[in-house]
Amino acid sequence: MYRPPSSASPQLIRRLRCLAIPWLLALAAPGCHEGTPISTESLCAEGGCPFRSDGGDDSAPPTADATSDRAEDTAPDGGGTPVDAHAAPTDAPAEASAPDASPDAPLDAAADAGADGPAPDTAPDRAKDPVPDRPAIEALPPDPTFVVAPAGEPFPLLRASLAIVVFQRASDGQLWRFEQQGAGGDFAAPVPLGIETRGHPTAVVGADGLVRLFAAAADGTAGMWKEDAGGAWADAWPGSLPRVVIRDGVIPLVLPNSQLSLFAVDADRKLVRFHQAGADAEWTVDRALGVPPQEELGGDPAVVAVPRGSDSIEAVFVRTANGGVYVNAQTTPGSPQAHWVPWVNGYTGRVSAVWLALGGGAIQPAFIGIYQQNSLYLESRDPVSVENVIASGPPGDPFAVRLAGDRLAVFYRGAIGDAQLVLQTAADPRAPFAAPVSLAGSLVDGPAPVVTSDGLVSLFGEGMDGKVYWKRQLGATSWANWKTLP
Repeated sequence: MYRPPSSASPQLIRRLRCLAIPWLLALAAPGCHEGTPISTESLCAEGGCPFRSDGGDDSAPPTADATSDRAEDTAPDGGGTPVDAHAAPTDAPAEASAPDASPDAPLDAAADAGADGPAPDTAPDRAKDPVPDRPAIEALPPDPTFVVAPAGEPFPLLRASLAIVVFQRASDGQLWRFEQQGAGGDFAAPVPLGIETRGHPTAVVGADGLVRLFAAAADGTAGMWKEDAGGAWADAWPGSLPRVVIRDGVIPLVLPNSQLSLFAVDADRKLVRFHQAGADAEWTVDRALGVPPQEELGGDPAVVAVPRGSDSIEAVFVRTANGGVYVNAQTTPGSPQAHWVPWVNGYTGRVSAVWLALGGGAIQPAFIGIYQQNSLYLESRDPVSVENVIASGPPGDPFAVRLAGDRLAVFYRGAIGDAQLVLQTAADPRAPFAAPVSLAGSLVDGPAPVVTSDGLVSLFGEGMDGKVYWKRQLGATSWANWKTLP
């Protein structure tokens, strides 16, 4: 069932009230405020605005109208609002059960999780390095309706050398790098990059084998830093990357022919696409994607490059502040358009984007997200509808990787902070997922996975002590203990 879009968003109505009421109070009782201007900030401080219809609790998660059945069609023109995704939560299975996966495949459900290893010596002090001055830009105020990634969440990346590099933002905003000493080796002591950011980092390996690092820079704009052959980092600002103030992260998407697209949400909660047509080519800014009509974005997008012959199309998923999920997929490679198609309601947190191979050469985009705060779902449409329960119980944000044979492995943080693994039992996108397996640990964010050259997975997460923890797969069903990086 469609929910007709309202003519004005609740956020807009609250803002108008908060702007108008202080002036009315001043006119009605000027003596009460003589010499003291009325501050809308004091009236509308977080949790204390008397004019909010919700009583001021902006921290509550968005809710969705549950329905007993699912409407499969969307508006022909892509307009409207997403339909409710699934039956009411009480109809969801108590746990995601499935036939046991093949015993000879990596990440099978019988994996030996291992226990937390002993803590090594204290990590070196991460002193704040000087950062070149930039023109000041006023920071965006915190917005409880916009979900941001945990600032300390590690970002792992497989280098061209097949060694892993991990980036993490420290509490003072400084970026640090953990470098693996050869494929499968241990990690060296962390190295400060002398880069201060306002958000979590992301990174890609360029066609030249060097890493490009992205984050919201210290001045709040989208930042890019390029590694040189000697391992030093060159600040690309104010070079080719256009200066746009963003709310949280920069989400990169590697495309064929050395092309690269970046996605971010700007100060007005509109989606911005940066595109580089070739290696180190000039960046262009595309604001055509905008935002779904009558909606506000509830977090950073999830993006995936969907193969189309020798090329790829870009598929972008966004979750709105109201819990709806929309998709915008190119019909022609390299040609974005403002055509948002509503899919489903009832989602919270961050979503993860993947592509599904349906047989006969058909490939379509899909996303994984938290539905009604108590289950993980895999969703896809057009031409084939896929609606697959991954796991039940209150999950953390999902991280998905594709294994050899086109099976999906999904990792998330469990209710007690442990890493959970859910493995698809077959390559068919409609195949069920095995029951979740705990991989132990005590994490506050992550577990962020990376697939190494041997087809095995390494996980990284931030522990409750603020350190980065690492757990690697040893074989089809065995894992090493968690250990802290130096």
